[in-house]
This record gives sequence, C-alpha cells and structure tokens, in this order.
Amino acid sequence: MNTSLKKIGNSQGIILPASFLKELHIDNNTPLEMELTEEGIIIHKHKEPRKGWAEACKLAHSGGDDTLIIPDVFNDEPFEEWQW
Repeated sequence: MNTSLKKIGNSQGIILPASFLKELHIDNNTPLEMELTEEGIIIHKHKEPRKGWAEACKLAHSGGDDTLIIPDVFNDEPFEEWQW
C-alpha cells in the first residue's frame, strides 16, 4: 500500500487503514512502539516487559536451576570496609 505524510499540528503522520488496525487488534488504547531501522520505520504493539518471567522463575526454582554459580559472600571478604 502506498501512502503519504499528512500534516498534523507541528508534526507529520500517516493514516493507518482501519482494516490493518482491525486485523492487528489495535485501537486507540493499544500502546505502540516505533523503531527506526536502516529499512525504515517499524511500528508494532508494545511488548510487555518481563511477561512470563514469574512463571519461568517458578519453573527454574522447582527444577533447582536457580542456585548461585558464584557465592554471594566470599570467605576472605572484609566486611569492616562496608558502611551501613
């Protein structure tokens, strides 16, 4: 589909066809992200950060995959240097 820029206040924009928005389930309340690439501008639905992390952490814990690789306290660590 070809389109052109339209003046909107001090900015410019494009009109997105209603059929595109309907197919993507986007309405006025849908948060969107824009990304500038070498090929152009990509517009997509806002991704939910850390979506599914809680379930993934529970699964890792149940399998014992959440143990420390490096201890959080070393035996030779001088605590006197720390100011609380």
